[in-house]
Amino acid sequence: MTEAHQDQVGPAANALGGQLRSWRRMNNMKQAGLASLLGVSQPTIARWEQGLDVPSQERMSQIIDLMAGTLRDEYALERLLIERQSSIRALMDMDGMKLNTVSAGYRQLWPEFSAMTEVPLADDLINEMRVLLDDRDLMHRINRGSVGLISGVSDRHFEFKMDQAFRHRWHICFRRYGTGFYADIAFELCNSDADPGIHDRVEFDTFGSVRSDSA
Repeated sequence: MTEAHQDQVGPAANALGGQLRSWRRMNNMKQAGLASLLGVSQPTIARWEQGLDVPSQERMSQIIDLMAGTLRDEYALERLLIERQSSIRALMDMDGMKLNTVSAGYRQLWPEFSAMTEVPLADDLINEMRVLLDDRDLMHRINRGSVGLISGVSDRHFEFKMDQAFRHRWHICFRRYGTGFYADIAFELCNSDADPGIHDRVEFDTFGSVRSDSA
């Protein structure tokens, strides 16, 4: 290893790899482009993203500066955008599955639930969302940035019945802003005879190519 000692590689490397991969894809940047910005080779970027190696202290400072300048502003702007939309949309913090920000359309449709921001809801998930969270292999790939989008159909996502249940389609896009990891969820009405379940997921390979797998 040229960028780090063997004892540095572990969970921290996996976490960094997922953050770096997500940031690069959100900014429509290829591994070769990021390598050029940081003054390293494309295979080095690939090893970082795969959790096989970690950057040196100098390179880490470069990465932090590069990501921080865009992610902080993007996160604040994304929240403002969601809050003002009439469509049904929510941003959830994957740490504990906390409702972070909801759109005007979401507040109108689920008014009581909309007030439960920053409350850990992971233990209250049911149906398709429970299946997602309990699938360790899938969650590992999501955390690594290998899965970018999941779509499905549900009647309800949480066990409490404070708001009306109805059949709807949902699409989750996974995003990282700094050290935060979020599920950006868009909801839409669908026919009542649409089959509930997880119907599709979009995955990326190491070099950013997209593959869609319909369930």
